[in-house]
Amino acid sequence: MHNKIKYLIVNADDFGLNQNVNKGVIQGYKNGILTSASIMSITGEAFYEAAELSRNNPGLDIGIHLALCSDVLGKLKPISPLSKIRAITDDSGAFLSRPKDWFRLFTKQEFVDIAELELRAQIEKALDAGITPAHLNSHYYTTTLFPKLFLLNLRLAKEYHIPAVRISREHISCRDFFYFYRLGLYKSLLLNIICRKYHKLADEFSLISSDYYSGIKAGGILSEDILAKILPKLKEGVTELLVHPASMNSEHFKEKTQLDAICSSKIKKQIERLGIVLTDFKQLHKKIM
Repeated sequence: MHNKIKYLIVNADDFGLNQNVNKGVIQGYKNGILTSASIMSITGEAFYEAAELSRNNPGLDIGIHLALCSDVLGKLKPISPLSKIRAITDDSGAFLSRPKDWFRLFTKQEFVDIAELELRAQIEKALDAGITPAHLNSHYYTTTLFPKLFLLNLRLAKEYHIPAVRISREHISCRDFFYFYRLGLYKSLLLNIICRKYHKLADEFSLISSDYYSGIKAGGILSEDILAKILPKLKEGVTELLVHPASMNSEHFKEKTQLDAICSSKIKKQIERLGIVLTDFKQLHKKIM
C-alpha cells in the first residue's frame, strides 16, 4: 500500500505465553494503540485463555507466532510427538536456545523438513481453537533468519489461507546508535541483509506484508520516550511496530514499560498530530483485495 498516508500496525508478540502477557495485550488493545497480536500455540492454559480473549475481542487482529527455539525467559517445548522431532530439541525435549544450534540445524533441508511437522501442528492447534489468523511470524525471527525456513513459512501461509507474513526490514540511521543498544542494531543490520529479497518472494506467493518494520533495534527497551522518537520517522506506507506488553516487567524485558508506552496519552496525541493511521493486517488485506 503506497500512498502519502502513514499507516501503523502495532503488533504484540507472545500472546498466550503467560497470563501477564495476556493481560498486557488486552490492556494495550482496549486502552492503547495496539491493533494486532501474534498468538503462541505451544503453551498450555495461557494459550487457551488467549484464544478465548481473542474471541471476546473480535476487533483485535490475530496472527500466529510460530516457535522453534527456547529463549532467555525459559525453555519452550514442542507440541508434536517428540519421537518425530527429536533432532531439533535438546535432551530435555525442549527447543534449542543457542543461535549457533539454530544455524547448525536450519541451514539444512533435512532439519527444515522436521521443523515443518511442528509448525503445522502449531498452526492447526490455533485453528482448532477457533483462531482465524491474519498473519504469520515467528519467535526470535527464526523463520526470517533462515531462507529455507522463510520459504516454508510462505508455503504454509499460502496453504492455510493466512494472507500476511512478517518481513523484518528495519530502517537504521547513524543517530540510532545514540538511542538503541548495540546488539539490537546488529540484529537489525543482519536481518536487513537476509530480508532484502523477501518482499519479492512474498509477492510470488501472493502474500502481503508491511512495507516497513520497526522493533528489532528497540528490543526489550521500548519506552514512551523511545516510541516518541520512532513515530516521526515513519515513512509513507505501512509499518509494523513490534511490542511486547505485559502487566509486569520480567528480568530481561521491560514489558510493563512497553505497555505503559502504548497506552500513553502523550503517544496517542502524537499519533493524531502526525496524521498516522492505525491499522492491522486484516484491514490491510481487505484494502488490497
